[in-house]
Amino acid sequence: TYELSLKIRNVSSLSRRCRVVPPKTGYFSISLENNVVGLKEFEPVNPHSTILTRAASMPTGAGPAHGLLAPGMAVGYTVRFTPDSLRNFNDSLVVCSEWSNFEVLLSAVRPPVNLTLPSTIDCGYCRVNSSICMSLTVVNNGGPGSFIFSDKPESKLASEDDYSKDFSLGPFKISPMAFSLRSRESRIVQFKFIPKEDKEHHQEIYLCCDNMEILNYQLVGSGTNPTVELINISGVPVQNTCGTTLVVFDNITIGSTQTKILTYENSSRVPVPYHWTNTSKVEGNCIFISPLSGLFPAQQQLNFEVKFCPERIQPYSSFLKLCLESEAGQDAVVNTLNLVGEGRGLLVSLEPPIITNLDIPFTTNSVSKRTLFIVNDSDCDIWFLFEGKSDEVKELNNISEYKLMEWANAKQKNDKQFKTNDFINLKFLPRIGRAQAHTKTPIQVHFSLLRAGIVECGLRCHIRGLADPLSILFEARVQGPTLRVEPDTLELGVMQVGSEVEVQATLINISEVPIEFILLNAADLLRHESWRREKEGSEVSSTSKSDFQPQYVFVPPAGRLAPHESMVVTVFYLPLEAYSIRDTIEIQVAGGETLLVDVHGESQLPNVVVQPSNVKIDLIYTETPVQFTVTLHNQSALETEFQWAVIEDRNLAQTTFHPVAGILAPGQSLPVEVTVTVLQTGPLRILIPCTIRDGEPFAFSFSCPNVLPPSISICDSKTLLEKQEMDVEDGRSIEEFCEYLVLAALSKSLNEPEQQWIPEVDFGQVPLGTIATHYLNIRNHSLMGQIVPTFKFTDMTAPSSLDELLKTANKNIPIQNKKGSSSILSNTRQSLVPFSGKGGAQYSQRRIDNQNLNTLMNTFAKKGCAMVFETGSGTISVAAGSMQTLPLCCVAALPGKYVTSLQIEGQGISGSSIKLKVEVTGNTLAFVPGFTTGLLLNSPIAKLQFPQTTIFDKQLLKRTFRVNNQCGQAIPIQWKNDSDNFQIDPTICTIPPNSFSTFVATFAPPFGSAPNKYTAKTRCVPDIGPSLDLLIEAATLQPELELYPSTLKYNECYSGEPQKKTVCLTNKSLAQAKFRLIVESQEEGIFTVISVAQISYLDLRSDENPTYLSTSNEYNLNPNDKLIVVVEFNPSNVFTNYVSRSLIIDFSGHFQRLPWTAYLLGKNNYLLY
Repeated sequence: TYELSLKIRNVSSLSRRCRVVPPKTGYFSISLENNVVGLKEFEPVNPHSTILTRAASMPTGAGPAHGLLAPGMAVGYTVRFTPDSLRNFNDSLVVCSEWSNFEVLLSAVRPPVNLTLPSTIDCGYCRVNSSICMSLTVVNNGGPGSFIFSDKPESKLASEDDYSKDFSLGPFKISPMAFSLRSRESRIVQFKFIPKEDKEHHQEIYLCCDNMEILNYQLVGSGTNPTVELINISGVPVQNTCGTTLVVFDNITIGSTQTKILTYENSSRVPVPYHWTNTSKVEGNCIFISPLSGLFPAQQQLNFEVKFCPERIQPYSSFLKLCLESEAGQDAVVNTLNLVGEGRGLLVSLEPPIITNLDIPFTTNSVSKRTLFIVNDSDCDIWFLFEGKSDEVKELNNISEYKLMEWANAKQKNDKQFKTNDFINLKFLPRIGRAQAHTKTPIQVHFSLLRAGIVECGLRCHIRGLADPLSILFEARVQGPTLRVEPDTLELGVMQVGSEVEVQATLINISEVPIEFILLNAADLLRHESWRREKEGSEVSSTSKSDFQPQYVFVPPAGRLAPHESMVVTVFYLPLEAYSIRDTIEIQVAGGETLLVDVHGESQLPNVVVQPSNVKIDLIYTETPVQFTVTLHNQSALETEFQWAVIEDRNLAQTTFHPVAGILAPGQSLPVEVTVTVLQTGPLRILIPCTIRDGEPFAFSFSCPNVLPPSISICDSKTLLEKQEMDVEDGRSIEEFCEYLVLAALSKSLNEPEQQWIPEVDFGQVPLGTIATHYLNIRNHSLMGQIVPTFKFTDMTAPSSLDELLKTANKNIPIQNKKGSSSILSNTRQSLVPFSGKGGAQYSQRRIDNQNLNTLMNTFAKKGCAMVFETGSGTISVAAGSMQTLPLCCVAALPGKYVTSLQIEGQGISGSSIKLKVEVTGNTLAFVPGFTTGLLLNSPIAKLQFPQTTIFDKQLLKRTFRVNNQCGQAIPIQWKNDSDNFQIDPTICTIPPNSFSTFVATFAPPFGSAPNKYTAKTRCVPDIGPSLDLLIEAATLQPELELYPSTLKYNECYSGEPQKKTVCLTNKSLAQAKFRLIVESQEEGIFTVISVAQISYLDLRSDENPTYLSTSNEYNLNPNDKLIVVVEFNPSNVFTNYVSRSLIIDFSGHFQRLPWTAYLLGKNNYLLY
């Protein structure tokens, strides 16, 4: 069911009776709508509209409808259409009134289909009992529809099963039988042609649409049988192609190939698949045809290549059948070939059959060459191999033909001379190759004879395909070389064991032929063989064994001499032990006799002693150097080198030598200064060794009956001591001093080192930005020697002393010392406390000026607090029985508590440390200036002021500020607030050392409350140092805009003539105003805001170029900014003489009104619809 709405309106000035006569057929019906449409809902009605909407069910109460219709009023009807098929329908209804009658036409038309399927569908030619398939894409360019193929021109509708079936008509089959297509939709339809007879086929077919339309198409196809015939054999025409065709090949040698070309023609109109079958039962078939299978093109010729490749000496015969394939699986034989041929043997020989040279003798090791030929009288190319090994001969006969060239190149790539026996070296160019049919291939034979005398041997040539190799005889007479050595005996003289010596000998070739020689020593060969066996039989890894060290090295070890040429040979000899040498060197000559050369010499070892061999000292203090002298004597006749072993034992002793190493000539004596520093107490005896190159090492003894430790004490004092007394312990209480004396006496009775008293330096509380000083008093209570302790800070270490830091920072300030005073720290350092120097002289009171103090604070700002020495680098020298004072300064740059230690390195106190403690007092936190807007820091308490806002502003106000941690330690803090209107986030956090943290203060004014001022005092409470206070202030205002003009009046307005007015809204308050513009009007389109533009107070150019905004946005107006609003009054839809409305300014619930009034003329001239 389809529905269409129909409205009938009374456009006259009188009430009319309206009656509707329903349609004549039962396919259309009409019913009255429930409600009569009012004047406001009237819409223009197009009586010719044909838009249909589908309804859920048929309407009730259908039938004639009539009634009284007032002027300007309308009545609605629903027209329903219920078809029983998809054909086209037409009808009409009549509208009757007292004034006139008119007819409304009803039409239900479905768009016709338009398919792209051709009227004649030609499937072409097809082989009988085979099939071809053609796919067509059918596009529907018309209206939607369902289609079904039929053999009769009758209307027919498709069922659900028809969409999956195929439609067959004669030799044609169509898939699918039925299908549906919407507009512009396409699908593929397949037409299959299966002829059973050799003729043309025609079929008429019909396509029925669901709108009762029938389309007519023609199906055309031709069935045919293929005809394939043999035309010619290698260009020779064939008369009779029926039955068996005889093809005869020539008698050719094995390994060669003969080819014939067979031409077949397919005279039919269809391509035919084919294949060849071999019916021969003879093994080792060597007749091949190509291609074996494929497709015969329609009405074209196809060539086949038949090859005869005999591998054996025998006759060959083979039968080949050409079969045409069909879809039914029954192959048809169209021709049979009888192929016959015979293979014959290879005809290969070598020329000349013998190579001889007995009249003119060859010389040993000289290279000569001869040329021989491979004569190939066969019909094919042959492969040859000279002097092949068994595996090479096997590969030559078995490897495939196409890999032979690659195999031959790989074999000959690194082919060198090789020995056929002990008398001759041979090389063939080429050794492996291919000889073409009916040609003579030259082969170059390079040979060298190794020994004198008569040489006879046979050369073999292997041929691929022949069982036995070809051979050629070689005969030659050879003459040998003669060598002489000068001198015949080599004298090595006196040698040092382990030191290599060299001698030279001259080799002279006195013969007429070149000589090749090798030098070797039989004893070295035996030693090397013994070393190799030991290495192979050892369980230890071969990498752990040292390399073999020969006694003889020859340069060069071998060589070649031309006739009457001489050469100098250098012999290097390494004696491994002391003994007399009587040895022999062999010179082996290639093709000649071996020469023997005698070697004589004597090897010795160096001998060095030290005097005295025992050094004894009665009294030594630990860590106090002791010096003495010893003498080295070289008692051998050899020059030697010595090297003292330096002792570096931190728990025992340390030694130094001058010189520590050197060279001793034969019989030389050399004094050596020795310094020994003992590091442990008690009796001592050590051996001090010395090594000799290639000789036995020796040592002397150093001893002391009793080694005593140094007596050292360190004390701390807040002031510089005026007197240097050795028996006073400064900075300790009586109880501490008595305890120390008891421990010292106990250690002495137990024969233990004396206990050292290490103080703890506590600077106490030091004000921020000042320098405090303590003094370390170091006393040396030993009876001899001096101590040089070094003090190093483990933390907060300055790069140099306080003196040097201030010198660098103030190097351009002139010296201004007080009269009668001495500048201990140049012009920069002035003591905070009085002190006295080493001589007891009094120095005047001095202070650090502000410039130097600021320099120090900036230097250590990142460290927080620094411990530095007043002067020097922390290293001090204390003589026996004396005291030295080390001033220690604390620079307080940032507040906090600091603990560090002072490491001590030196005689008697190495590894000790002094604990240092200090507390720097002062403010640890401060606000970061210049980062936050509204943060005032010039008052006694810091203030944070928020901008003024309106009482109806719901948005949170935020201020971001930073708090700096001036301390060198991380400080946990917590914010405390006494007001709920202000919040600071985060409330609890930890500020990193020498850094800052960012905080966000928010103000949330009570919504809708009266204007007021808000204040809150917040406090940042740190774990270290005093609190940081912050006063937060904010204020709220009543929103109000200045309106100009204050009232909008439209006088004498005429119908159809809209009028515009401009109003200026100015924000005279100190806060930003946020509002929306609302037009108060019951009639839509009477009063309208058509444009809004904003003029900024801060932008001088905004009066000329205002910023235009959307008329429906929310506006933000800064103080003194203006908003220009253009409003329009449209009297077209007004039916009264006077209109009064308002433009409402909405401040989030608080309203300000701008009255609008309008007076209209010509009221009776307006139409009300």
